[in-house]
Amino acid sequence: FDLFANTIFITALGQSHDVNMSQDYQKHRRLQDLSLSCYTTQYVYKVYHFISRLSVYLGIYLSGRNYSGYYDLIDCMLKKICHLHEMQVNDVWDCFGSTSKHEVFGSDICHGKLTWLIATAQTFANSEQMALLQEHYGKYDSKSYYTVRQIYNDLDMLKYYQKFKEQEIAKLYKEIDTISDDHLKQVIYQCIDIHDDKDKYFIIKD
Repeated sequence: FDLFANTIFITALGQSHDVNMSQDYQKHRRLQDLSLSCYTTQYVYKVYHFISRLSVYLGIYLSGRNYSGYYDLIDCMLKKICHLHEMQVNDVWDCFGSTSKHEVFGSDICHGKLTWLIATAQTFANSEQMALLQEHYGKYDSKSYYTVRQIYNDLDMLKYYQKFKEQEIAKLYKEIDTISDDHLKQVIYQCIDIHDDKDKYFIIKD
């Protein structure tokens, strides 16, 4: 019961943070608030406990196996996998994905959402691009939307995302190698497989 209650409570906090960050940005337009550190906090609260941790720990409980010696490692790996999930499904597919396949029209740019794309783009953008992001991000007109999309394209954000994802998955595989229990290894492998190699089905490249 505690696992369910804590998951619901923490996820509600994360969802509230997501909505509040968007509303706050549209009101005050402080682009620096949409940072990678804030993004990390948000995805841990918003999706980690619900998407990743709950199902795995329920499985461990039902299996009757004692994996207490691996809990820290499991949490570390699941957070990385959840990061990939949030980047891929909620951020990259929203912006670059096929509406017919993903069934979501890209709205993060218009809503001024805190995403991996906008947070990471700020670390690469030059002063001119930053000024354009400041002016157009979080506005509901098509000119602003395509201005931000063009900046993402100019910064080659899609290619950077794919490289980053490959590197993170490679690190996860190395961490899995430190696990001696084959059953637990298979669980983590399956969690990774949910996100690996799925982009080709959803992403439309300009």
